[in-house]
Amino acid sequence: MSVKKSTKRHISRRTFIGTTGCAAVGSAAFLSSFNSLGMVNSLTPPSQPDDYRALVCVLLAGGNDSYNMVVPTSSDPYDVYADSRSHLALPCGDLIPLNYTDPDGISYGLHPAMPEVAHLFNSGNAAVISNVGTLVEPVSKRQILAGTANLPLGLMSHSDQSKHWHTSVPQSRTENGWGRKVADILTSGNTNQELSMNLSFLGTNLWQAEHQTDGFSPSNQPDGYTSAIDNLTPLTTQFADTDISNQMKRVAQSIAVSGSLGMERQTYYVKLGGFDTHEELLNNHNNVLSLLSGAIGSFYQAMAELGTTEKVTTFTISDFARTITSQGSGTDHAWGGHSLVFGGAVNGSQIFGKVPSLDLQADRVIDKNIVIPEISTDSYFAELALWMGVPTSSLTDIFPNLKNFYTASSDQPIGFMNMSSQNGGPMQEVSFRKPGQTPLG
Repeated sequence: MSVKKSTKRHISRRTFIGTTGCAAVGSAAFLSSFNSLGMVNSLTPPSQPDDYRALVCVLLAGGNDSYNMVVPTSSDPYDVYADSRSHLALPCGDLIPLNYTDPDGISYGLHPAMPEVAHLFNSGNAAVISNVGTLVEPVSKRQILAGTANLPLGLMSHSDQSKHWHTSVPQSRTENGWGRKVADILTSGNTNQELSMNLSFLGTNLWQAEHQTDGFSPSNQPDGYTSAIDNLTPLTTQFADTDISNQMKRVAQSIAVSGSLGMERQTYYVKLGGFDTHEELLNNHNNVLSLLSGAIGSFYQAMAELGTTEKVTTFTISDFARTITSQGSGTDHAWGGHSLVFGGAVNGSQIFGKVPSLDLQADRVIDKNIVIPEISTDSYFAELALWMGVPTSSLTDIFPNLKNFYTASSDQPIGFMNMSSQNGGPMQEVSFRKPGQTPLG
């Protein structure tokens, strides 16, 4: 299958260097200020303690069609992708090349609406977690077809699968969020015990709270928090006037004052909707991915301005991926897909896990259009929890299914996080309590 090469050159070839099986580039104009991140990073000394850590969870609500977000660009796998996706396939020449080639020699590109994310990936500050999804235990196509697989409850249901991504216990509908469990363990390490470790700018969310209870709103925090935000010197980083960018701006402002408030560990929760693309996938997906990429780009720039890039890790979750084949102009609910991780502590410029073939008869494809995940949410989230300082011995208290995918005495569950502190030494585990021992205020 021949692919017409794009003549567009909106992004500097110096920024995106890579060899792929098709022409690469085409996309929206890139933030020129990204090229000066190194200079920005040197302007403001870190205000947090050396061992400060924060997680920022970004929910892509509705089910991200991630097989149009990360696409193979080498000739043969691209042809398989294009044949299976048909009229929903992106032109190969429009994809932004990623500086990565997998062990099989396959190169990849990112959706053309995501130049900021591509820059972060290619500069070593972002990674892809491939074919991750909710699993109770490893399952094969043969087990699923035979009816012997132990599957998540409500597979491909928005409400159930979103809930399972927040709890990582897909055999239950009444579990607490794993962010809440991490906070139960680590919050005692914060000097300030009045300010919640978990902050949400959206009110209710299961990730940070007990089952069916409200999340932690900044408006409910002590007066010292709001006054610190009010007195903050404005960030020079510019954020677009969009909902997701405004959420990320508020997170950046909160992180900027965290050191003065005695916070060593924090989690944040933000949300971007619009991913339930049953119709008009190409236009709608382009729009939401552009919003996401711009917000992530500005947020990383703000972290560079604050000198906290290695102390803050941002990661995406979604209800599920979507079907390989179309249902007209859109795609339906599916299962395994790709997630993104950003930050200076990320072992970037890599895709972790095996990118599945989109051949409709492939070993990881069922019903001709649904991909079976290979990496569990347990492994994905356990690595983030370890980076935050959760002791290995406490991981199964948070992720009861983790033992089905990871042996605690082995290396990291996946390997996408650099577990060393900024000064090169091992990160120190903070004092901790067992999950649920003392409720958070």
